[in-house]
Amino acid sequence: MLRLLLPTDRWTRALLAPALVFIATAIDRNYQTDLWHHLARGRAIVTEGQLLNSDRFTYTVYGQPLQDVNWGWQVLSYHLHTLGGLPLVQAANSALLAVMMAVLVALAWRRSGSLIAASAVCVVTFFGLWQLLIIRPQTLSLLLFVILYGVLEGAARRRWLLLLPPLLMAMWVNVHGGFPIALVLIGCYALAAMIERRAGGVSPLS
Repeated sequence: MLRLLLPTDRWTRALLAPALVFIATAIDRNYQTDLWHHLARGRAIVTEGQLLNSDRFTYTVYGQPLQDVNWGWQVLSYHLHTLGGLPLVQAANSALLAVMMAVLVALAWRRSGSLIAASAVCVVTFFGLWQLLIIRPQTLSLLLFVILYGVLEGAARRRWLLLLPPLLMAMWVNVHGGFPIALVLIGCYALAAMIERRAGGVSPLS
């Protein structure tokens, strides 16, 4: 058992893409788009103890009604910023992105049967997404999408996993506006199951 835990070249292949994501995003000091706006809204929510239903930070439309679906991420990021400033927020964001990539590597490995191929594909994916991997609520959308994909894939063997998508959606709708893509993914699996059933094959969710 101990030998399985010792570092090997397999560890290197499995952790290459997650490590690239963490290192690249942890040292990135580029412009972080609307990060400070999110932190300001998180501060207002925490100090006032209620959600904000209007735009207080855009002078051209000040006071306009606004349904903020990012409030959960904003509150969490504000608390992290209070504890450790921007470095802690950036480290947490990088860690979540690394976890997302690690899950993606695991899923690709299981699907392809080749760790080398899975690692290579995920490294290419990293370079394709690099410019989008900044400190924003979309980090949680990326993570939740990959987790949801893994849950739907695993549901073919473990039906109880179908209890998890509603819980993931309940979290997703409160942290980022990208949650509709989850419905698209679930719909694709449901459509595939219907087609497989009509064709007399084995459904991916059966």
